[in-house]
Amino acid sequence: MNFLHCCPRGDFGIQLRNGRPIVLALRYLEMSKRDRPLVLHYVWKYLFITGIWIHSQIAFLRRYHPVVVTGETENLDLFPISRIHGFPRCKRPGKIADLLNFLIRRSRLDRLVFLMLVCWYRPELIHVHFGDSGWENLFLKRVCLKKYIVSFYGYDYGSLLTRNPAWSKRYRMLFQKGDAFIVEGAKARSNLASLGCPEEKIFENHLGVDVSRIEFTERNHPGVGEAVRLLQAATFVEKKGHRFTVYALAEALEKVPTLSLTFVGSGELKTQIEQLVRDLGLENQVTFLPPLPYGELMSMARLHHIFIQPSVHASNGDCEGGAPVVLLDMQASGMPVIATRHCDIPEYVQDRITGFLVDEKNIHALAERIAYLATHKELWPLMGRQGREHVCRHYNAQTQAEKLEEIYDKVVGNEL
Repeated sequence: MNFLHCCPRGDFGIQLRNGRPIVLALRYLEMSKRDRPLVLHYVWKYLFITGIWIHSQIAFLRRYHPVVVTGETENLDLFPISRIHGFPRCKRPGKIADLLNFLIRRSRLDRLVFLMLVCWYRPELIHVHFGDSGWENLFLKRVCLKKYIVSFYGYDYGSLLTRNPAWSKRYRMLFQKGDAFIVEGAKARSNLASLGCPEEKIFENHLGVDVSRIEFTERNHPGVGEAVRLLQAATFVEKKGHRFTVYALAEALEKVPTLSLTFVGSGELKTQIEQLVRDLGLENQVTFLPPLPYGELMSMARLHHIFIQPSVHASNGDCEGGAPVVLLDMQASGMPVIATRHCDIPEYVQDRITGFLVDEKNIHALAERIAYLATHKELWPLMGRQGREHVCRHYNAQTQAEKLEEIYDKVVGNEL
């Protein structure tokens, strides 16, 4: 059973068995060595393979020391963190393990462990990622009286409320008790305010990318007869707009027969999209790849010319919230992008400067932009350079982490 992946001083159980004086002495030693205020981050799973944007918010903190608390762990080799604590879980596969883990969660043991960690670390604030997790852990605010911040990312104020209207009432309580709420942009701010969150508690902070890890490659037009390669990397869910990509590709092929498309990802709608590709006779033009670790994705992206992300508001209310961070990654790599005027994407992608924007679900406009960009190779290097500059200036992970720390300062009253 996986209890705590990392503790401040050895094994947590040993600390308790050795008696209260040692526990207090170790706590005093821990706090006396602390040279920075501490923030306790909660993520329900640290970290899903597409979650580099959460890792960047934690790993780039400099004035605040981060500790991660999580319900489940995976990909720790890809997203290393110095201190991380996982809740009790049985890792062995099988129905007995599933039942045991269900009983652990139902018994509120997770809450007890979280409370113990807060008492141990005595953080200046708690930062919970995703609105539903913010509500579920609100007891910490009531019991520990710590400053409490929640970041919203999209589904947590979109499809979640559509599926279960009870979340509207829960969020009103969260907005009343929480100290601050962070969103990605102006559209997300408006959405949160419409749910009843006081404007003065809402802070905007763009997600950032580690530009130093992204190699810039100027895209050049392929030779005569070679394919212009499009790329979409996203989970196969409705809001990512995969079917609009497929229909637009079919239409654009009438003007540019040398187009090809690569999908990277997995998800509930992947089988449907594969069938759509077969129905339209596009098997020779479309390739499907599984989710790739970040480094492999960026290496593979260098082999493509245009990135496409036609996000839409899904029928269940789901949306991007802010914007897909992969749009920043691809612009930083030198790739022109085609996306939609959806949520805060117009802040992430500069229309006609770093790429093109079209209205949601407009297949004809999407196809026209694909064909236009595919046949105007002279735009690629310019858009690529402007995209890199745009990301470096406004979405650098280090800069955004500094802005996040400024929000922390305001919440804890430590403005410099």
